[in-house]
Amino acid sequence: MEVLREHLGLDRMDLLAHSGGANLATQYVTRHQERVGKLALIAPSVMAVGLTITGATRLEIASLRRDEPWFAAAFAALETIVAGRATSESWQAIAPFSYGRWDEAAQAHQAAEAGQRNREAAIAFAADAVPCPGRHPAVNPRRDPVAMDMTALARTLLEPIPAHRTAGIEVLRAADGIAEVALETPKELTNVIGSLHSSGLIALIDAVGLAAIIATSERNEEMEDVVPLGAAASLEFLAPARGRLLATCRLGDEAHHTLRRLLSGETDRARLSTRAGVTDTEGTPVCRGNFDWSIRRMPGSAPYGVSTTAEH
Repeated sequence: MEVLREHLGLDRMDLLAHSGGANLATQYVTRHQERVGKLALIAPSVMAVGLTITGATRLEIASLRRDEPWFAAAFAALETIVAGRATSESWQAIAPFSYGRWDEAAQAHQAAEAGQRNREAAIAFAADAVPCPGRHPAVNPRRDPVAMDMTALARTLLEPIPAHRTAGIEVLRAADGIAEVALETPKELTNVIGSLHSSGLIALIDAVGLAAIIATSERNEEMEDVVPLGAAASLEFLAPARGRLLATCRLGDEAHHTLRRLLSGETDRARLSTRAGVTDTEGTPVCRGNFDWSIRRMPGSAPYGVSTTAEH
C-alpha cells in the first residue's frame, strides 16, 4: 500500500477496506498514521487487532435477521456450527448471513465462490512480508537480513515423533519464526462426519508450533538440549477438516524475543504461546489453535531434546 501511495504521488489518502482487506488497512494505519486522512472498514475481519468473536455474539447478531424467509434454516445451521457439530451442508446453509439481500444476484455470486478461490494467494496474504517490485527485498526487522532456513532440521526432529508419524505430518517450511506443515487426512483418524478427529488436529497444531519454535533458531546447535513442553492447548473448530490440510504458524514479536533469549543462552527457560491456523485445499479455515509452551534448556537430554510431553 505504501508503494502504491508513492507511485500515485499522494501525501495523504483515504482508505476503504472490506473483509480481509481490513487487516491490511489496519496494519497500514498503525505504521503510517500521517499518510491516512479517513479510514472506513466495511464488514471487517478482526484478525489484525487480535479480537475473537464468540459463538454467542455471532448468534446474537444473526438473530437480527429473524424476519428473513430463509432465517430458520440458516440460524439452525449456525447453531450447529457454534456447537462444534459443523458439516459442509451447515456451512453452505449460513451463506445468506453474508449478504445484505439474499436475492438471485447474491445466490449467483455465492455459487461462483469456489471457483474464485486462490490457495497460493491466501497463503501469501497471511505471510510475514513479501517483496515489493522496484524496492528492497522484504526482510523481517527482528532478524538479520538473511533468513535462516531450518526446514531440514524441523523435519529431522518432528516427523519421527510418533503422533506426527501416525498422522502423516510433513514439514513444508520452517524459517525465520514461520512454519507450514501439512497432512493428508488419514481415514483411521476421521470422526463420524469424515472430518479429521480432534486428536489429529491437536497433533497438527502441536507440530506447526514446534516447527515455528525451531524456525527461530539461527543455527542447528542452538536447539541442542532444548526441550519444549506443551503446557496447555485449545482448539476452535470452524469447518469440517477433510482432505489435505495446511497448518501455518508465525511467532509474534514477544514470543520471538522470549525464545531468542533462551536460544542465545541468556536464560535457561522460557514461556510462550503459539497460535496456528489450519485450512483445507480450497483455502477454507477449518481450525484455529493455541499452544502454551514451557521451554527449557536441559543439558544431557536427548539430541536436540524436542519433546511434546504434556507438563503437569
